[in-house]
Amino acid sequence: MKRTFLFLSILFLSISISSCAPTGEVKKDTPEAQAVAEEELPRIVAVLPFQNDTEERGIANQVRKAFYNHFSSKPYKDIEPSIVDEKIVYMEKSTGKTVLEMKPAEVCQSLGCDGLVYGRITEYKKIYAGVYSQLGVEAEVWIVNTKTGKEVLRLKDAVRYHEGGVPLSPLGIIMTAVSTAMNLREIQQIRLVSELAYKLNEKIPSPLGIAAEDRPAIKEVLTNIKEGPFGKGKIIRAGLEGDKSMVAMFDIGNYKKNIPMKEVKPGIYTGEYLVLPGDNITLLR
Repeated sequence: MKRTFLFLSILFLSISISSCAPTGEVKKDTPEAQAVAEEELPRIVAVLPFQNDTEERGIANQVRKAFYNHFSSKPYKDIEPSIVDEKIVYMEKSTGKTVLEMKPAEVCQSLGCDGLVYGRITEYKKIYAGVYSQLGVEAEVWIVNTKTGKEVLRLKDAVRYHEGGVPLSPLGIIMTAVSTAMNLREIQQIRLVSELAYKLNEKIPSPLGIAAEDRPAIKEVLTNIKEGPFGKGKIIRAGLEGDKSMVAMFDIGNYKKNIPMKEVKPGIYTGEYLVLPGDNITLLR
């Protein structure tokens, strides 16, 4: 039997879910990717920091990270955001220009890529009024092939929740139960951003001749990293909702690998790591 894997980077946490089931048994209901000529697609891609046209602080960074989480599962060779950001700092200092003011070819020459993903958060709405709540985010992303200098495709999508209260998923209920510091509204924002990133990525085509591996589906991921910093005795928690009867694990960057997760309900997995004396790692929010 073929063993299948899905890796999802969550900020500096990574989660994987695997199964010994044949890949053909994994079914997904996903939108069709946009048609783009094969020669127009880049192969080595960097996801640049997203622009923020809203007043919500930090939302561009959240959407960018969620977008990269999903994009990294596609058969492109991607550059880790931490490496991208480090090199951008150097480029901006040496040129006196922001990365958005530089020519795409100039950026890729420094990053070692042939394609760039740009992004912009165009709308963010958050309303909590009594028993009514409204939460929405809209973003636009576009990919440039720096070898041809052409924009390959441009996508715009949005996710909006309108509820009589603050809705909660099965995973959110469980994570809140085991970690009371997790605010229900914060969980909803994480879900909102993740769903938007998923919708955008499902419309991005993969290069022909490079088949994307069919992997078990992950519907939702939650962590408690916003409770950090995590000192001695603190607990880092991760949870995911996906296909049932799988084997799930999560990583803390390159620091701790393959931390086991338990399937507490069909398709709901949770795991935790107790911070020990001597542990030293920074989790980006």
